[in-house]
Amino acid sequence: MLETQKSKITRITPLDGFNDLFKFEIEFENGHKGKMYKKKPETPHAVGDLLEYTLNEKGTIKIAYDGPVGSEQSDPSKNNVIMLQCMYKAAASFYAHRSSISETQVAETAQLWFDKATAQLKGNSKDQNKTFKTSDDAPF
Repeated sequence: MLETQKSKITRITPLDGFNDLFKFEIEFENGHKGKMYKKKPETPHAVGDLLEYTLNEKGTIKIAYDGPVGSEQSDPSKNNVIMLQCMYKAAASFYAHRSSISETQVAETAQLWFDKATAQLKGNSKDQNKTFKTSDDAPF
């Protein structure tokens, strides 16, 4: 088992890659030096970044996972679109057996549920108490 190290990057040098990988030589403040392979022509880390990593016997650096970086970060607006689509599907399923429900009522319910869910995620309880009125009784 390899020992995890922690040090700041002092130098990043791009090298010739192979196959579909890009190769970088990374030097650290503690004197360690090794190779890093990436699928993109740039490394998501920069000089001065403090990294946790392991260095294997072949000289390959494996960065300890510290969450998404660079372009891999979640786009909040994309996540909101996905969540709203889920709320539309849930609202449509909720009202599926009722012929008297309009498309507008499904959309309003989906928006209400979306607003409540985002308020809960943000910890904002004032929006959680909104109610939606419909002429039909809820099935529960």
